Amino acid sequence: MTHFLEYSRLESNLSNKCNLSHLFRELITLLKVNPNSDQINFRIIESNTIFCKGDQNQLHQIFLNLALNAIEMQGNKGNITFHVRETRVSELNDQAKIFFNKSNKVIETIVEDEGPGISSDIIDKIFDPFFTTKASGTGLGLSIVQKIVESHGGLIQVFSKSENGSIFKVYFHSFEEVKV
Repeated sequence: MTHFLEYSRLESNLSNKCNLSHLFRELITLLKVNPNSDQINFRIIESNTIFCKGDQNQLHQIFLNLALNAIEMQGNKGNITFHVRETRVSELNDQAKIFFNKSNKVIETIVEDEGPGISSDIIDKIFDPFFTTKASGTGLGLSIVQKIVESHGGLIQVFSKSENGSIFKVYFHSFEEVKV
C-alpha cells in the first residue's frame, strides 16, 4: 500500500543541487550494511564530481531500488557497478539522442549487474505498474523509478542479455543546462 501511495502522489523539488558522485558513495555505504549484500562487490566509475538538479531523496530512491533489484537478481553475490559521467548528446544511443535533442550535455548514470538478465518476453513490461515476476513483489518498484526519472526530466533505459546481467541507464539534464 505504501508503494501505491508513493506512486500516486509523487512530487519533485527540482531546485536542489545534487551531487550524484556523493549520492553513489553514500548508497554503497548503506548497501554494504544490508545483510543480503555481504557477498556483493560494489564499484563506482566516475570521471569527476557530477551534479544535477533534483530531489536528493527521490534520486536516492531511484538508485536504491535498482541496486536492491540487482542484489536480489544476482542471488546476493557478485558485482554491481555504478557509473556516472557527464557526456555529449552526440555520444548517446539513438533513443537518448532524440530525447535530449535540445541539449548539449547530459548526465549518464548506469547500474550494471551480473545476474541472469531479463528475458526478452518481459523486458518491455518491467516498468508497467503492478507487473512483477517476484512472488512477494508489488510490481511498483520499477514503475516508481521510471516516474521519478521522468519527473526530473530524465530518461531510463534497460538493456539485458540472458545470463549476462542487466544494465539500467538513467539520464538527466546536465546541471548547467537545467532551466528553473
